Amino acid sequence: MKTETSLASTIRPRGEWVLIRPRNQATNILLPEGVADRVKYECEVLAVGDGWRLPDGKREPLDIHVGDIMIVAIGPGSSILSFPEWKDEGLSMVLEGELIAQSTRAAGPTLRALAKPAAGVLTA
Repeated sequence: MKTETSLASTIRPRGEWVLIRPRNQATNILLPEGVADRVKYECEVLAVGDGWRLPDGKREPLDIHVGDIMIVAIGPGSSILSFPEWKDEGLSMVLEGELIAQSTRAAGPTLRALAKPAAGVLTA
């Protein structure tokens, strides 16, 4: 029996590159003036590079993990890659620095269980 392999499972980013799949356009996010004109998207992290190369040749792992839901800001000067072959699966590759925040609103049950509301905050 032949199994279908997704394209995302065959791509392994290098260095500080991160493979993402945008989920939806993020709204109501305030950013500093320099990046306020960028389009913001929630995205799912599908694969992560092996990290930054330090002067001594070792690697510093990225602070992002597969499965994280992040906010990416895309605009002039952004480092984002996409190829025609990736269009069907909606894949893109971005540098870690383009991922500006982690979205706890759209996180899976594990992250929701870990998030504790601040004192005096009512939750639904």
